[in-house]
Amino acid sequence: MQNAFVCIFIVLTFILKITLEFYGAEQDLVEYFRGNLLPELTGMMIELIVVLLFIDAIRKREQINKELAIKADDLNRRIDVERRLRSQLRLLTRSIFNEVELDSGYQLKEFLFHAEKNEFNQQILTEIERGLDEDVGTSAINESLISSAKFELPILMSLASTSSFLSDRHMKAWMTIIYYLKRIEESSFEDIKVPEHAINVVRWIKVFDKHTYSQNLFRS
Repeated sequence: MQNAFVCIFIVLTFILKITLEFYGAEQDLVEYFRGNLLPELTGMMIELIVVLLFIDAIRKREQINKELAIKADDLNRRIDVERRLRSQLRLLTRSIFNEVELDSGYQLKEFLFHAEKNEFNQQILTEIERGLDEDVGTSAINESLISSAKFELPILMSLASTSSFLSDRHMKAWMTIIYYLKRIEESSFEDIKVPEHAINVVRWIKVFDKHTYSQNLFRS
């Protein structure tokens, strides 16, 4: 559109120059140019510029709408991916920490882990951390953690590439969760480090949840 305006200006300047060079010495023609041709030419150029401005405004508006539509589609796609991954984290939390007792008495089987309930999620996950910390060295909790980790790990690994569609931070959280699940899986029932690894799993689930909330990747 800018090129069109430049061309109009050049053509107008060229016409004026040629006209004045050829007819400037003839008084009658100069008067005719001033009284008839110049107003017509000016009016035509003004109308053309107005039309071009109108077309340019429509084009810019369509471009803005297109960009907004692309952003909306991308956001919806990321939200759908996040929900899929969050669903797996919800199942992981219910499965691997089902033996952990929470201070509030809340039952993890009822934990829905909705993205928009960030504050509640963080509270429950923090309670799981405290519960794991109290059970350090308990072989029963170790056995439950290891058994659950062996079952859940292949599922989370299969979704690792999917996490890259959200953000680098989400992917980092997901891969770190996998790392600590792997550490749990390779541990023995007597290993006092198992609850510590599980606490790190919880902390990175909290990180995943935090980044989802900060990036508004949910439908309220």
